[in-house]
Amino acid sequence: MVHEQSPAEATRSRLRINLAALAKGLPAATQGAYDELVKDLDLGPEPELRDCPHCKHTGLKAATRCGRCWAKLTPPA
Repeated sequence: MVHEQSPAEATRSRLRINLAALAKGLPAATQGAYDELVKDLDLGPEPELRDCPHCKHTGLKAATRCGRCWAKLTPPA
């Protein structure tokens, strides 16, 4: 199943992808400015996902309830 991202999550995911692609082609002279931009955006890592053991809907790994069936979930250690 596909995790349905909020518009804000989808934007952050696209930014992470685009920044990673951009970083590959940057000359060393611009690395400092790139690093500052990434720091200022404060996107963090892509969220970890998992499937609900009850309905198999994909959601956030740290969730305590399934976003589809509302089953109580135990966050992984």
